[in-house]
Amino acid sequence: MAEPPVGRYRYTVLREGRPIGAHIRTLRQNGDILAVTTEIDLVVTLFSVPLYSYRHTSVERWRGDTLVGLDSQTRKNGKEKRLQGVRDGDGPLVLENHKGERRTFPESPLTTTLWHPRTPQAPQLLEVEDGWMKTNTTQDIGREAVRIGDTRQTARHYRLAGEVQRDVWYDDRGLLLRVAFQHDDGSRIVMQPAADFT
Repeated sequence: MAEPPVGRYRYTVLREGRPIGAHIRTLRQNGDILAVTTEIDLVVTLFSVPLYSYRHTSVERWRGDTLVGLDSQTRKNGKEKRLQGVRDGDGPLVLENHKGERRTFPESPLTTTLWHPRTPQAPQLLEVEDGWMKTNTTQDIGREAVRIGDTRQTARHYRLAGEVQRDVWYDDRGLLLRVAFQHDDGSRIVMQPAADFT
């Protein structure tokens, strides 16, 4: 499956069927570098009182199949995390998080942003908040219809297990269409194409 087409893709995030925010994915080609930007802004309220807030922005820079740079900022309920680093030439990717912890990656791990259609086949995924590697096993559920506005589009459904527990759907272009999972509080979270999804 090829990389998804460049563009800006907006998703709505639902908690138990109710919108709680947006997830925007932008893929931009600049010469031989593909920049993948992920922006997430979520707020859960009760009687207009915020109970949970999450903001995340990350930029992955890819040269072909090689991850050459990553920068991320995350703010969860007021607590901040940062992760950044680059690959120097043919050397390893070196990432440093907000705690000053450094990790070195000779290989090019796919990430927990889930943007890449080969993500389900990866035995490990790089957590983009703090730089830890997460184990992954995958079950291929098969092809299913995913609603986009007033239409339905066929997509391949995978179930990720291990330390990364997500259900993900990719279309035939390799574009991520839908994500579903159970949050720590037991609620069901679904990320689905917004009305203006391309």
